[in-house]
Amino acid sequence: MYIYATIYLPRIPHRSTIMPQQYICQGSPTDPQLCHYTIFAMDPPQMYIYATLYLPWIPHRSLGTPSTINFTLSQGSDYTCTWNFGDNTPLEVTDETSTPKTGASKLHTYKTTGDFILTVNCSNKVSTVVEKVTIKVLEAITNLRMVSLGAQKGQDYALEWTTDSGEEITFVVIYDGVSLSSYSSVSKYRWKTSLQPGRAASSIPLSIKASNPVSQANISATFQILSVIVNPTLTTVKVNLSSHELVNFTVNMDSGSDVTVVIDYGDGESSKYDQPLGVEWVKPVVFQHTYVNGGRFTVTATISNAAGTYKKSVQVLVLVSVLAIECQMVDHSLYHPPAYVNLTFNSSVMPTEPTLTLNWGEPQSQDLNPTLQINVPYTHTFGDTGVFTVTANLSNLLGHKTCQKSITIVEKLSGPSFHNKFTAAAKGLPFSVTFCLYRGPSLDLCNLTFNFGDGGGDQIFPRQGNQPISSCCLIDNTNIARSGKDGCDTKNVTYTDTTTKLITVTATSYLETVTDSVSVPVIIGLRASDIEVTSSGNQFGGFGFCDNLFLFYLSLKVVSSPTSQIFPPFYFLLPCVLSKKKNGHL
Repeated sequence: MYIYATIYLPRIPHRSTIMPQQYICQGSPTDPQLCHYTIFAMDPPQMYIYATLYLPWIPHRSLGTPSTINFTLSQGSDYTCTWNFGDNTPLEVTDETSTPKTGASKLHTYKTTGDFILTVNCSNKVSTVVEKVTIKVLEAITNLRMVSLGAQKGQDYALEWTTDSGEEITFVVIYDGVSLSSYSSVSKYRWKTSLQPGRAASSIPLSIKASNPVSQANISATFQILSVIVNPTLTTVKVNLSSHELVNFTVNMDSGSDVTVVIDYGDGESSKYDQPLGVEWVKPVVFQHTYVNGGRFTVTATISNAAGTYKKSVQVLVLVSVLAIECQMVDHSLYHPPAYVNLTFNSSVMPTEPTLTLNWGEPQSQDLNPTLQINVPYTHTFGDTGVFTVTANLSNLLGHKTCQKSITIVEKLSGPSFHNKFTAAAKGLPFSVTFCLYRGPSLDLCNLTFNFGDGGGDQIFPRQGNQPISSCCLIDNTNIARSGKDGCDTKNVTYTDTTTKLITVTATSYLETVTDSVSVPVIIGLRASDIEVTSSGNQFGGFGFCDNLFLFYLSLKVVSSPTSQIFPPFYFLLPCVLSKKKNGHL
């Protein structure tokens, strides 16, 4: 008899597609085949991280160099991996995209040497896999070089070499075609072979190959058996000299061969001497030099051959006075504001150990002590107009010089304009021409050139600029004064004909020029003596609404007119309150 029953399976949200599944049957306890069940697989299935996480064997890595770590996962999906590099750096997390199971590379830089355990932990919702590998971080070999490439002829010697870094290094030394397997450590980065027997003067091929698990380096050179340098010297008979004076420097030694001498004079110049190969040192070598600039110079001779290098030095003092320096500065500078002024100390040579004290001459200026530079401008900013005295004191062991330069800071010319009281001139009568500047210097710093357009030529006057526009000129009863340093100059001209005149005024300072022009018509004008005035006298009468009114008229006659032109009379009727009779007259 078959038992039919409902099958209950606990809720299991994730299953592996490659691991055995276990299900619970609530039917016959003895015959699982009687259980009726259906299992639905995930699509796509959740992959179980089953096989090995592959991290290749990584025995050694170079200190300070990014290390490549290869990653491979046999299968799995929807996973994350946590990377612990074992050097106390922060953990890093990657996902299926950045480290796919088909293979990926990860970079990491170790900053100290030692053994580190790299641990990678990859997991998803159904499983976890962990892989560990030990990494040994070593110093790479850098700057492999010989301590000496020469030895004294006839004496036993050792080959000695060094590096700047490296550990666990092995060396292969080939000398004169023979492998030298016997060597020892002198210090952490220094090694030497066992003693080699003395030889006659000769040149011997040498190669050294250095290697460790993370790097390698090579030397290929010629080792010289020669006379070593003994007691090298550098001397001069003159330690104090003048500019452009020839001085000798002598290099000597007790013995040596295949010697090279490079002498640095301390002023950017140098000389070199190469001793012929195989020739013993038998006499001094003299170098000659001429200094241009003054100062203290350290002269250094580098004396070397394959067996060693020596440095010898002497100091010389080249004497140049400050008296040859010329101070250069402009006499005038334009105030924009502000004004920028350059002071330059010109000289073909630099004086010896000079000192400089500089004062720019403004009220607030203080003494400055900059380092003297020749032929290079020193720049100062002036904050106002005026005349200033710039003082520079130069001194050294040979003397003292004072430079004083006067600088005039000139205001910029701006806003030229005419502000004449009348727009027309009267023939035969003085006409006032008023020329104004919004800003600009005056007196001996600025001239005004007036050309009145009458054929009389230019007339030049020092600008006064001391008549404010507000007091000199009203146009249409409007005060035309402006802010700033407005100032006007007024000159008179009398025209003898009635043609229109073009008046031009040019303002000129030491640094610039501005100009303006105005056209002025010339007409027939009137003077007081040209007019004759008659009146009807005083007349009073009552008009009913006032005690009296005052009625009179004036008659004008221009007597200077060719026809004695008479104008119609002007009648005036004044109310009584505006009139007052005194002694029979209004």
